[in-house]
Amino acid sequence: MKLLFENWRRYLTEGVNPETGEIEHKYYAFDWDDNLVMMPTSIFLKDDKGKVVGMSTADFATYREKIGKETFEYNGKMITDYDKNPFRGFRVEGDEDFKIDAMTAPTAKAWPAFVEAVNSGAYFAIITARGHSPYAMFETIQTMIEQNHQGLDKNQLIQSLVAYQEKHPVKSSLPQEELLSMYYKKIMDHIYPVSNDEMAEKLGGGGAASPEKAKVAAMSLFKQDMKKINDGKFIQLGFSDDDFHNIATMANAFHPEDLQLFYTGPERKEV
Repeated sequence: MKLLFENWRRYLTEGVNPETGEIEHKYYAFDWDDNLVMMPTSIFLKDDKGKVVGMSTADFATYREKIGKETFEYNGKMITDYDKNPFRGFRVEGDEDFKIDAMTAPTAKAWPAFVEAVNSGAYFAIITARGHSPYAMFETIQTMIEQNHQGLDKNQLIQSLVAYQEKHPVKSSLPQEELLSMYYKKIMDHIYPVSNDEMAEKLGGGGAASPEKAKVAAMSLFKQDMKKINDGKFIQLGFSDDDFHNIATMANAFHPEDLQLFYTGPERKEV
């Protein structure tokens, strides 16, 4: 199997209608940590002395296959297993910290693509191993848009929604705020924190330690809804993630014509 890791800029500009400049039938799904935002939240492990050791999400993507299966060295400590409730900062109890951290954390590789997707009025999904409440994550994204955070532009988003309405007229034109409200509602429907208990039940299972299958299920739901709003016509999806395991699992689950994959983690050989 050969995975083609293309950059998002190419994906966003391919398939543009030369007459209208509109990107047709393309929708976007993003992992959160170390793909959109470099969050400071730690996963908690324990070493051979029984002490708690925090691990970043970026490092977790590298080491997670070893945790609980073999002892290994990390930052001068010999890691033996997960600590009790190791993902506590990624659960509902960490919702408020998430909202604060997301607004101050540095952006990651896929952020420019996220900005372009939002500002163009494209629907998108967030598919993450986190277990926060979907509404808490939505509120954070909504705040980012309302505050024009890191290149996001509420006015540009509204103008894109208005332009789309003008090209696809309905019986009665909707005011700008109603268009924005409808857009927000559709985004809220596609926030998938796969380790959230209610979300995991909806997806048929999940878990932060091994989220691959739940992410595939989330992508399938997103694809179904995007096809529905396009009356079953062909659509193309893009998904970016910094975790190679998630990318590889997606590659096995979807045909490359339906889903283009963008790996944003540490450089590695194609397989």
